[in-house]
Amino acid sequence: MRSGMDISPLAQSQASAGPPGVPSGPTTVPHPLTLGAGRSDPFAQYPINMDIRTHELFDHLHGNTCPMFNTLRKIGFFRAILDEAAFSQILSTSSSHMMSLRDPEKAENPEAIVLSSEAIRSINRRITDPVLGTSDGVIFAIISFACHAVMFNDVQGTLTHFNGLEAIIHRRGGLDALGSNPVLRIVLFWIDVNTAFLHDRCPRFPAPEDILPKANIEVLALHSPHPMLEACIDEQVVSVMSELLVLNQLILSELAVRDMWDDGVFAGLHIVPIMSKLLCIRQEPCEHGPVFARQKACRIGALLYLAAIRRSFGVHLAPDIHIPKLKHAITTWVELNMDGTNPLILWLLVIGGAQSLGHQDNGWFVSATVNIIVRLQLSAWEELMNSVRSVLWVEGILQVECSEFHRKISSEATNNEIAQVNSQFISRNDSFTANLPPKAHS
Repeated sequence: MRSGMDISPLAQSQASAGPPGVPSGPTTVPHPLTLGAGRSDPFAQYPINMDIRTHELFDHLHGNTCPMFNTLRKIGFFRAILDEAAFSQILSTSSSHMMSLRDPEKAENPEAIVLSSEAIRSINRRITDPVLGTSDGVIFAIISFACHAVMFNDVQGTLTHFNGLEAIIHRRGGLDALGSNPVLRIVLFWIDVNTAFLHDRCPRFPAPEDILPKANIEVLALHSPHPMLEACIDEQVVSVMSELLVLNQLILSELAVRDMWDDGVFAGLHIVPIMSKLLCIRQEPCEHGPVFARQKACRIGALLYLAAIRRSFGVHLAPDIHIPKLKHAITTWVELNMDGTNPLILWLLVIGGAQSLGHQDNGWFVSATVNIIVRLQLSAWEELMNSVRSVLWVEGILQVECSEFHRKISSEATNNEIAQVNSQFISRNDSFTANLPPKAHS
């Protein structure tokens, strides 16, 4: 895989010309009293009339408070939006994000509602027109709605917007009719995969292979057969897992030379394509045998692992639909095969436990992990994590979640007075327990 892909065409291709069929923005120069805060161009042409507040909202899109905004800005998405509906919707998303930073508990944002309603009215005026209804501008607008839904984990909203988007692209003549617009195609791909993850279904559109970096699957320098590859029996799954292992090596090598967590474009070009391939894999039910259950657990675990890495890049995708499926796959695998000492199970339990905080199945992951700690006679959290690292791990991901999962494991072990080995496990002052509340060390 290439990590230094030149994305300048994404940022430049739409900088000077708007989408076909979309009128240019107002030509009047804003009054000096209505200029924005500085990062947005106060003398540019915008699709809507701008005042002080809308300049502030547009300026917020160019700040450093939201990794998703940063990524979209780097590829030229905001400069490509010259449609009034799309522009109003991204301002609505900006307002919603500002509100979430200032008052996370506040559910309703009248300003965002007004802006989004303006976007909807603009789309409705054109949607029945055979030309304007399938224009780049309308497609950008619906993608903007879908971006908002993904950003705030509105699972039903993502489905609604993508149903409409798919219908419009079909009316226009399919993806080929979108031409070579790289910004439109790459953002469509990203939102498609994000939406597919939230619903655990296959993405609706193929990956833009001519834009994405080419995968370079090299021979892995492993001292023994890798547990993730041994867990898979289908050639397609083995191939995707091999790509995942190479990606992990690439991330580790990048982290050795730079702080890459603000490089959302890297995540979009390297991580999202593998998530897409994993989501496209449809497998036999777990009940068909332990090998099928093991492979299914491995696939779900890989998706949750990639979602955890993307969380470090600032993209928080709700994993709720995957948690009960992972629990079922692990349970079926272990019950049918009694293979509870496989290090892959520990890796799956830690991924599931850290990603399921707040989910009703989190208690199951806590109890299952405690039981394996007893079976393997592990004496410290670091010993458990060493087993996890032997499978697949990037230091720095899920730090807060793993600390909370560790606290819950320690609490359950203490409450149930499980064996002396567990007393040693929870009292060891290792790197994970050092910063935990006192009750976690009892």
